[in-house]
Amino acid sequence: MTVLFHGIGIKHSRNLIDSRLDHVRFNEVLYADDTLLVSRNTTGMNKLRHAVEEESAYYGLTLNHDKCNVLAMNGRTIIRFRDGSQMRHADEVTYLGGVLTKQVNIASKISSRIASAMATWKSLDIFWKEAQCSLRNKILIYIMPSLNQNFFML
Repeated sequence: MTVLFHGIGIKHSRNLIDSRLDHVRFNEVLYADDTLLVSRNTTGMNKLRHAVEEESAYYGLTLNHDKCNVLAMNGRTIIRFRDGSQMRHADEVTYLGGVLTKQVNIASKISSRIASAMATWKSLDIFWKEAQCSLRNKILIYIMPSLNQNFFML
């Protein structure tokens, strides 16, 4: 993904800079094959997304239309794929285990984290009751999935 976006940066640097949010020096957040694109307006997002599709095609890659969503903060923008189909709008999306929403709603994030922790706790119910190991080891087993998922999304 880094190589792909390096190519996009070289070919489309002017469009990318013009569509950035104020005080932000990037248009994308990359983690393995998960990508978050950021733009100040519909025109900039369409240019950026088209550049992603174009550069991806060079490497033999395609976007999975079912996994692409628009989270528009100001109104309902129309973002289209190169084939003309419209990208699906969402009120919230999950990125790297964290829930992104149109509103800043810390309560929903906290509720989501608590639900996730409770599900982990319940899945280990028999272990908590029956295992012959120290409390320290039980705590380590409990927190390890949390460290592996969403550690930086607090």
